[in-house]
Amino acid sequence: MQTGVNRLIPELVAGMRVLERMRIPIGSPAAVNLAPEWMDSFLEMSRAQGQRIDFVAVHVYVGLCPRHFGGGERDLRNAAMRKVLQVRQQLEALHKSHGKPIWVTETNVRPDCGPAHPGANWSSVGDATVHAITEMLVRLMEDLPVVARYAPFNWHSSHPRFAQARAANLWTDSGELTPLGSRIAQLVANGNRVRMLAASQRAVGGV
Repeated sequence: MQTGVNRLIPELVAGMRVLERMRIPIGSPAAVNLAPEWMDSFLEMSRAQGQRIDFVAVHVYVGLCPRHFGGGERDLRNAAMRKVLQVRQQLEALHKSHGKPIWVTETNVRPDCGPAHPGANWSSVGDATVHAITEMLVRLMEDLPVVARYAPFNWHSSHPRFAQARAANLWTDSGELTPLGSRIAQLVANGNRVRMLAASQRAVGGV
């Protein structure tokens, strides 16, 4: 998989030349996680070939598996706090390596027990816990100086993972804010730096 991705890097760099003529900010392709190897290779080749890159784009998801926490929801919240702190460290390290602002083009929390348990869900976890974890992540996006923009991901009802992840949705299919969405909207409105982009949503496939 990594070899195949690396073969695409020269094609991506060459294909981005057309963007130079548009006189708009140019971002990297959005990496699906915060593992630095692919992004390092892409940005190094871009620099070597004189391709302008103004910001680095990444996806950030905090995956939590209720199966792993015998202590219940308190353990889950503590694990989420540790993972959000890890995300902070990874984003800061990415910025330190390349000196560019970061656009988080998809972000949210999701149930994740690994490939052995694809149907992982939060059926045993209260909405208040899911909401608290999501708020931790949004606060990080609002407060972290290296993050210039971010876009929450929302699971449409036709998405294969909707049933497992719906508690983390910020709005309904019709565009109305969920209770969590209202809470996040107030959090963002109270801040001094609003960085939220038009939020992401996929009907099928994807994450």
